[in-house]
Amino acid sequence: RKGCTDFPKIVKKVCQALPDVSFRLLGTSGLYRTKEEVLAQFPENLRDKLEIIPQFIPEELPKLLAACSVGIFPSYLEAFPFGVLEMLSASLPAIAYNSPGAPMMLSPEYLVPPGDTNAMSAKVVSLLSDRIKLADARLWAKQQSQQFCWEQIAMQTSKIYWESWQRKQVNYSL
Repeated sequence: RKGCTDFPKIVKKVCQALPDVSFRLLGTSGLYRTKEEVLAQFPENLRDKLEIIPQFIPEELPKLLAACSVGIFPSYLEAFPFGVLEMLSASLPAIAYNSPGAPMMLSPEYLVPPGDTNAMSAKVVSLLSDRIKLADARLWAKQQSQQFCWEQIAMQTSKIYWESWQRKQVNYSL
């Protein structure tokens, strides 16, 4: 469901278009425990393009994302895509599959059909090939992330639950 097996295809296609590109894969320890296990999923000629960070502490995330330009999120299903929000908060436009989760945070221009590694790669290449487009996308990403304030969302959710509970109490007393 996470789409990690799509990464080798995406990396290959992006590297074909942009030979000097590199990738930083964060939090890979879910399926593959070690860097070596992750690297084994990629053709040998692409392995030097990859920096693998299987685990990190949350406080390290801003620094880890700071050196990145674009986020890739090929997940087939997410209840709430925290990874997308983390990338947006770091001013990284994220390209994701148009599957449950990501569309709540991303506009259609940053979404591709699930499993379409060609479309995902093309969008990544397009952003990385145009400095002005990338700068605009990074600004949009930061602004987009501001819509998702945990305290505000929690208060709205609590209010909805409270109002629903109150309506039920009135119906029970009738």
